[in-house]
This record gives sequence, structure tokens and C-alpha cells, in this order.
Amino acid sequence: MWSKLVLNDGPIPKFVENVYRIVFSGHQAVKNEQEILYITERGVFRLCKTEISLEEVAPGIDVDKDIISKMCFIPKVKSIKKMDERIFYKTKMGIREDLMRI
Repeated sequence: MWSKLVLNDGPIPKFVENVYRIVFSGHQAVKNEQEILYITERGVFRLCKTEISLEEVAPGIDVDKDIISKMCFIPKVKSIKKMDERIFYKTKMGIREDLMRI
């Protein structure tokens, strides 16, 4: 039922200091008090006023080896949740059943 999500590193680094083109302004989003999440196959990051924090990681991911070592800066790491494993299943997640229990 479980399929391994990250088999190899992709050729393009995700969080870098310089970019070719700016299509989203994190500075403006923070100024407008918008909640900004960056969701990748390895983790979920939150844009804060002065930093980016790592909020959740995918099952089987080693934070230091699979995330931080691939970034050109170190995100804030406080308490990290594990992403819901059902996201990565090849079957339905069962969200309807979860909602029926509420």
C-alpha cells in the first residue's frame, strides 16, 4: 500500500538564495499577514516574519540528511509533526470517513 515517495534527488534545488525570476513576494505576503506554506514531497515549511520554519516531514525522511543538507540556509526547527501517511498511499485517503466521525 505504501509507495516510497523520494527515490532520488531532483536536479533543481528548491530553497535557494538567488532566483531567475520572482513570481511571488514572501515579503509582501508577510506584510499582508497571509499564511504561507511551502509544501514539498519531503516536508511542509511555514513562512514567518523573519524566517522559514519546518513544520512537518514525510514518513521516512531524515530531517538533517534529506532536507537541511539540501538547503542553502537552515530553517527554524522547533517541533516537527509527521505528515499524514495516507497522503502517500496509492489508495484513497478515507477523508470522507474521518469527516463522518466529527
